[in-house]
Amino acid sequence: KKCRIAAIVGSGGQDGQLLAQQLHSSDYEVVGLRRATINIANSTEVAEFISGLHPKEVYFLAAHHHSSEEASGSEGALFHESFNVNASAVANFLDAIAVHSPSSRFFYASSCLVFPPAENGKQTEATAPCPESAYAISKAAGMLVCQYYRKAKGVFASTGILYNHESPLRGMRFVSKKIVSAAVR
Repeated sequence: KKCRIAAIVGSGGQDGQLLAQQLHSSDYEVVGLRRATINIANSTEVAEFISGLHPKEVYFLAAHHHSSEEASGSEGALFHESFNVNASAVANFLDAIAVHSPSSRFFYASSCLVFPPAENGKQTEATAPCPESAYAISKAAGMLVCQYYRKAKGVFASTGILYNHESPLRGMRFVSKKIVSAAVR
């Protein structure tokens, strides 16, 4: 019987699917959350989920992206949705962990876009953030939320700064998949 439980927020994406496979092979019970599972922007739903599950680990891979090819809409709406998913929902999970499951470990997938373009080809965790889009600004805010809960509430909250990475699981809305698809056609 699997005794370690991991929750993957954003389990339907490329990274969520690959992580779920890895965790299953390491004898974890994996609970995947997709857009329709719970409303991650609703703190009550998140608290009920965490208090009912008491996961050993929570992987927050969900993100609100905006493609340059998507209808632009208003900048305000883009910022609002980006912050709802990339920062406020992070706070919902960390708060629920602090209150209902303090031994849970939390991982937040951030983005290299929180940094300015690398002039010398190198970026490290010590590189000063300089986000230039709603997505990047909200990802930087999510990192700060993790830092706050780690320092002020003692929650195990770590952040991974992810760079471009691809697999056959990448969705069709990503440019890399569109290029490969066009080349195959």
